[in-house]
Amino acid sequence: MERWEPAVEQSAREQRLLKLAGKSRRLFVFLREHRHFAIRFVTPEDRRFEREHALLVRRREVYQCARTRHPDRWSRNTRNWTPMGPVCLGHSPNLTPAVQAMKRIG
Repeated sequence: MERWEPAVEQSAREQRLLKLAGKSRRLFVFLREHRHFAIRFVTPEDRRFEREHALLVRRREVYQCARTRHPDRWSRNTRNWTPMGPVCLGHSPNLTPAVQAMKRIG
């Protein structure tokens, strides 16, 4: 997507508003559209509004159906589609590196 550049000179206030609008758009995408690996490929909004469980149950069914139809395509089990439970934003500085690595793996 190309960035829109106005043909007229902008005031400092207008420049700040355009910059803020860009940040708001990125936050919107992060919360509503981006499916995160760490929370089983659901959006933070899905977790917030308690749609996570229904989505993951449906995904489990779809994957199991695909596996029964074409078992030769599956060398291992399907993904883990159980809900994550509570998650933390970022890592805790008090945890040892080994514990942090375990949390990253899931």
